[in-house]
Amino acid sequence: MPNRSLEASPSGVARAVAVNTVWGGAGRIAGGIFALFTLAFTSRALGPEGYGGYATILAFLYLFSAIADGGLYQVLVRDISRSGSAPSRLLATALTLRLLSLGGFLLLGAAAFLAIPRYLSLAAGLPFAALSYAALSLAQLLMAVFQKELVVHRASLAEIAARILQLLLTGALFFAGVRTIPLFLAVLAFTSAVQLALMVVFLHGTLRVQIGTTIKEAKAMFREALPVALSLAFTLVYFRLDTIILSLFRDPEEVGIYNLSYKLLEQLIFFPAMFVGVLTPILSDAFVRDRARFQRILEKTSSIIAMGAMPMLVGGWFLAEPLTLLLGGEAFRIAQEPMRVLLIATFLIFFGTLLGNAVVVSGRQRAAVPIYAMAMLFNIAVNVLVIPAYSYMGAAWTTVATELVVTAGLVLVLRRAAIAFTVPHAARIAGAALVMALPLFLFGRTLIASLGVASLAPLLVLCPLLYLGALFAMRAVTREDIRLLFSVRTAGT
Repeated sequence: MPNRSLEASPSGVARAVAVNTVWGGAGRIAGGIFALFTLAFTSRALGPEGYGGYATILAFLYLFSAIADGGLYQVLVRDISRSGSAPSRLLATALTLRLLSLGGFLLLGAAAFLAIPRYLSLAAGLPFAALSYAALSLAQLLMAVFQKELVVHRASLAEIAARILQLLLTGALFFAGVRTIPLFLAVLAFTSAVQLALMVVFLHGTLRVQIGTTIKEAKAMFREALPVALSLAFTLVYFRLDTIILSLFRDPEEVGIYNLSYKLLEQLIFFPAMFVGVLTPILSDAFVRDRARFQRILEKTSSIIAMGAMPMLVGGWFLAEPLTLLLGGEAFRIAQEPMRVLLIATFLIFFGTLLGNAVVVSGRQRAAVPIYAMAMLFNIAVNVLVIPAYSYMGAAWTTVATELVVTAGLVLVLRRAAIAFTVPHAARIAGAALVMALPLFLFGRTLIASLGVASLAPLLVLCPLLYLGALFAMRAVTREDIRLLFSVRTAGT
């Protein structure tokens, strides 16, 4: 099968990469928007207690599905793009290993779930949650092929179609008055399977999707994936374990309140990941060819990250109340408190995403493994201590403290590699965010009290305009900065 990504002209490849980046981002943004509407239907239908049970099942099995990931996606993306590789064999090996690991770890997770007495009332939802994670995990592996063949738009269409279907079915359950957790999980499982099926269909004529491997191939891929798997496991475990600990010590209603806030965090952290991912080839090339240019690009990128993180934190702090009302209704109003704290953690994750990428680009990923391991142990220990007394607020502040540990540790890893991490114009960016906050501080409370959720409309139009104007007025960003950041030349600018 001809490989269009290799046979196309350089200009054609650049154009295809740009188009696929836009499609990938658009697909995730659209999927995130539909997911938030689905969340609104689900949380309103189930209420805080029911949604807490729903979130508990998903969080618990997520831990095991994350371990089952095994670092296979990262290795497949790397190997499938190499000249002279055998994409069909690599994909078959990865799918086979993933199916085996999913089967083993999801069964182990289900057994562990059923061994906890207070979870037994939720057992009916387990099969659906397991099926949804299995489908999404396999779809992730197929994504490597879409990326290699520069047809990401097909995968985006599959995701958007699945999310629209989920929204429609969840909305139907809501309007029908359904309040049963397993049915909402069944919708999630069905739409995840639809997404996987569409991706397989969209790959027809591009690459044959099959399973099967040899012991030699399996051992080689497993050996390459293991170091990546360890880092991923540490990161993903502490990212979700707070919900599990909360569900063990507190009522399901409190789990639901916390997870409504956490869902917003999950949607927001995609944006720095997408932005940094687009810049990875530029950073990698600059690190090898011109360390000074690498340092300049890293600084400019940190400024751009700050420009996105600062208004998110400031604006979200003032708008937490209408946001929780929009997502969950009156029953979730109290979720505004943990949401404000989790926005601080999100702010740190924005920078942690860039730092983690810089660590990988500089070849220091092995040095970062102890950082993630320490963060996981810290998160578990502190959550066990604070959640019994402080509930979801203790979990939220522990998330902030954990992200501080990760951020500080990654900065130290980079410093030992003689890479400085600074945020140019940080004071100016903060000043622009304060300008944006003025109408929120002066009129936000009045608008929220009088308009409720509708107050979001005028504020989300006015505040970004004020922020952008303040950024340029304070010269926090210049044309030269943007030109340097997005230059794809390998020579210094």
